[in-house]
Amino acid sequence: MTKKKKRAARLAHLREKQAVQFTPGPAGSLQLRIDFGQLPEPALYYYADAIALKIDSENHMAVLGIGRAESTRDRFADRIEIVMPADKLFGDFWRSANDVRANLDQILEAQHWNIYPFRIEPPAGVVQTFFANMLFMAVAVGESSLDFYHLSPRQTFLAKTGQTQNMLVLPVVRVNMSTPLSKYFFSLLAPHAVASINPVREPDGVVHA
Repeated sequence: MTKKKKRAARLAHLREKQAVQFTPGPAGSLQLRIDFGQLPEPALYYYADAIALKIDSENHMAVLGIGRAESTRDRFADRIEIVMPADKLFGDFWRSANDVRANLDQILEAQHWNIYPFRIEPPAGVVQTFFANMLFMAVAVGESSLDFYHLSPRQTFLAKTGQTQNMLVLPVVRVNMSTPLSKYFFSLLAPHAVASINPVREPDGVVHA
């Protein structure tokens, strides 16, 4: 390995170490602080113009159907699914996204844009499925993005037992979409969200731009 590559590897290692800081707590708990700005961005990209949500109550999971709709806008032409623990999506993510929702409303109002008007029911067919338990969302005037990440139970166990000093969060996939569709995304989550008057920005939830 050349000196340049070694230096790049060391810098990448330092960034990952800085991105996830943790402190073991009482009764086997773990306090996490995650800086998404230090994490690698997902290498996989996907564009969506439609979103559907279904709840797997037995497994306490939320299943996001994300993809492109047919011209009739009543079903998907193609899609992927992203499964997240329900408490992460409706709890941690929702509580941390107050500023994002406010910024989104300001953009839509300034541009005189309406919310995405089409509702697609979650299909039942087999499709490529990803799993994530962290979500970073950024909104802008012309587009928005959802970056999905995964912190494995193995990493959490090793950190709790003192067997690692460097927890790794893996990038899963980035979904690009229109800003109006981002508003619709929040409208799907709202009925299930666990909101609080004074939201706590838990570091194992979401940091957003």
